[in-house]
Amino acid sequence: MKNQHFLICILVWMLFLGCEGVRDNGGQDGSGDPEPQTNPAPALTAIEPGAILVNRGDFTLTARGSDFVDGSKILYKGEEMATAFISSSELTCTIKQNMTLQADVASAAAIAQVRVRNPEPGGGDSQSLTLNITNYLVFDGPQVLGGGASAFWNDLCCDGEGRLYACYPDTEYPEWEGKSGAFMVRSDDLGETWNGPVQVNLAGGPEKPALCPGQGGIVAASWGAQCGLTRVFKMSRDFGSTWPAGKQIANSSILATPYSVTPGAPQCRISDNDVIHVAFDWSHTGTRGVTLYYLRSEDEGRHWKYKMATRNGMKDYESGDYFRHISDWGEKAGWDFDVAGDHIYLIFSQMGDRFYPRTRDKRYALFMRSDDNGVSWTPPERLYNRDANSVSPRLAIGPGGIVAAIGGGWVRISEDYGETWGDERLVHLPASGPVLRTRQIVYDAVGNLLAVWEKDGLVYFRRSIDNAVTWGPTVPVTLLKGCSQPRLVVTPEGEIFVSWLRDNKIHFVQGVPE
Repeated sequence: MKNQHFLICILVWMLFLGCEGVRDNGGQDGSGDPEPQTNPAPALTAIEPGAILVNRGDFTLTARGSDFVDGSKILYKGEEMATAFISSSELTCTIKQNMTLQADVASAAAIAQVRVRNPEPGGGDSQSLTLNITNYLVFDGPQVLGGGASAFWNDLCCDGEGRLYACYPDTEYPEWEGKSGAFMVRSDDLGETWNGPVQVNLAGGPEKPALCPGQGGIVAASWGAQCGLTRVFKMSRDFGSTWPAGKQIANSSILATPYSVTPGAPQCRISDNDVIHVAFDWSHTGTRGVTLYYLRSEDEGRHWKYKMATRNGMKDYESGDYFRHISDWGEKAGWDFDVAGDHIYLIFSQMGDRFYPRTRDKRYALFMRSDDNGVSWTPPERLYNRDANSVSPRLAIGPGGIVAAIGGGWVRISEDYGETWGDERLVHLPASGPVLRTRQIVYDAVGNLLAVWEKDGLVYFRRSIDNAVTWGPTVPVTLLKGCSQPRLVVTPEGEIFVSWLRDNKIHFVQGVPE
């Protein structure tokens, strides 16, 4: 019996050892571990985008193909990027701004090779695809946003979330009964589709309407009305979907002038702290001069404080003080202003006999600024001394205190909020070419300077990544002549859009890197 128990114990022990052996020998290689899985080689078939602008802001690069695995990496210019695995056919990564800089982009495009790498075991690299890094845009397939017999003006702007707004006068809608009014259209998808048109104004015949989006759905509108006899302000609080009653902010009674006037285009800006700023010129035919007024409101346009440009700078307006003109002898005052935080910048052309009596026949571009949200202003400063460079000057505000001023075909740059200015720099070539008739300059979010202008009925675009020291190629925006009033906007993400007038219609197009 003892022997039987002994044998049974030995059998049980051997059975236990056999089970452990089976358990330990689960792998086919006898090592005790499962055979490692071999990763496939990736196949890269497409990248998005396929072209980007040099020195653009951070952007997302998407790789599409097959046989991607968790752990696959996108290689940009040979460098492994922090990669997000979306699926076996899609990966994404973020390309930083400094990775799109190239040594020579003024004349030719640079390239970046992109591929996908799967980890070992197995794995490997895919074939490479080319990402073009360029300073050249293509403006194809313009849309017609609206217009009519009286659409002699257009305005295009963008809010902080990338919504696009366009505004224009029109007479072709039946409910207007032949009276002109202002219409607005809005796009929430970067110009793919447009909502509207929405009636901004139904009375008074709006002249040169202008829009300015603020924060939280606020959109402000201003225009001239009643054949230039008034200036009107309105505000929408739902992204321009509805417009409550407007308010006259200037007329012959408010400004106490007995002279007839001609309309000037009012402009409106909204500070980050919701202070509203409006500027407009007022032409007095009785004195053959033009006055530039600046208004500010701290209560959403219910009350306004009036100022005007004088030979000693900006001053509080006093009733009947209408002889202090910024331009004289029948010359219209070209001007522009813009707002960034508490800083307000104003530039205007001036005939010399008012500010500088000994230079009666000269025209100057003068600059003023406020560092306290329009409460006080610096004295006027000459930016351009040549007559041709002082016609219809324009401003652009960049990041970090950068301000650019364009007059004629030349640009001057300030890097300290307008306190000091660099030398004049040429915007367009050749230097002996005709003066640019209408132009606009804009900074994007990363400090690139963009310019658009009309010359001989065609619209052109140019871009500088080094504050106008050098410029990329001149790009035609339009192919058909008869274009005027180009407008340029850049969204917070860097998309570039241009609008213009042709045949009393507003045309709109996006610039796409090529």
